[in-house]
Amino acid sequence: MKSVREFVLDYLQKEYSFPEGADADSINYIENGYADSIGLLKFVVELEEEFGIEFTDEELSSPGFKVTGELIKLVEKKAKLNEDS
Repeated sequence: MKSVREFVLDYLQKEYSFPEGADADSINYIENGYADSIGLLKFVVELEEEFGIEFTDEELSSPGFKVTGELIKLVEKKAKLNEDS
């Protein structure tokens, strides 16, 4: 299984690469067009399936969810909690 970071960055860069020298952790992938509304739904489903997690409505609507670094931290935290239980 890929790491969360690797999975997220690979997924978001399927069609478009991040700009050279960009801080991947601070990119708002929605505002920058890496996922539209349908793409976001697919992305969420793939994250949940890959890491055995479920997002709450609150998490999905939080501003941090749209920023790669914050999303990676959230998925890592949820996956770790899943492993521990």
